Amino acid sequence: PTETLYNCIKKYSETLETVTGEKFLQDGAPAAMTAGGIAKRALLCEMYGNDDYRANLRAFKKDHPINAATDLYFKYTHLMRGGTCWINNDYKRQEIIAPVFKIDRNSNYTAEAAEMPDLCGEIRETDINEYFHPLKEYEYICTVDGIKMHARAGVPAFYFNPITGKNPRFINIEEKLTFFKQELDRIAELYEIEYVNITAVFRIVKRENKGIKRYAEKMYNGKNEAKYADEPALYAVYKSLNVCAWGKLAQRADFPTVIHRIDKKTGAIVTITRPCEEEEARPALSIILGAYITMRARLS
Repeated sequence: PTETLYNCIKKYSETLETVTGEKFLQDGAPAAMTAGGIAKRALLCEMYGNDDYRANLRAFKKDHPINAATDLYFKYTHLMRGGTCWINNDYKRQEIIAPVFKIDRNSNYTAEAAEMPDLCGEIRETDINEYFHPLKEYEYICTVDGIKMHARAGVPAFYFNPITGKNPRFINIEEKLTFFKQELDRIAELYEIEYVNITAVFRIVKRENKGIKRYAEKMYNGKNEAKYADEPALYAVYKSLNVCAWGKLAQRADFPTVIHRIDKKTGAIVTITRPCEEEEARPALSIILGAYITMRARLS
């Protein structure tokens, strides 16, 4: 049975190597233990092309720098709000007649990942007036200190309130929230905004998206080809790698390290908790890119 299990793992590893170009069984041990970890390695390999995963990770962080304080700022002002989507292909801002379905469709994320720009370089605070006269080479993010609004007549209450976890028609939030500009612009189309207080505006450079687009197309096309070729195992590999990659963009590692040791004198198990280092508290990739894909999929 042990030999059979090893052969299964070896075969799976070979399939992953065929799909991603990365070697996942190294010296008899897997290079990553979860589908998410595999997807992250494969995505970075597609973006930067190095055989060395750590070299790819360093290249990504160089392109997408963020310090721990900025990371926590966007965390606690809810830039990453999850993927609630309102989908109704017949809905064109007229009165609701057909049913409105609240779903979260994986293909939305892949489509947006393939078409969106890459957000690179440091995110910098800028003048609030620039938010209303944006420069085309930047993506804009703003923080509001309170917002009050209600859904327009005949329009679904699509906005997901991160404080309550609901989609109410009347919203009055007195806490700080951070929005991408295109998200707040879309909200203004479907909601009557009675009050909004923009207190900070940030901008980040938009660049051509090559590696992420390649990854998205490779996984999406591979999944379809495997489906039509009636290869369920290969289909499962493509599907899992496709779905997992986008969530890993916003992966965080801001938790303490807990290890267990056996006391040599007493034989008792000792728990040792070490707080995370500032560098470790940074997201593994980019909370900004993760939130950006989610936001675009949510508005599609």
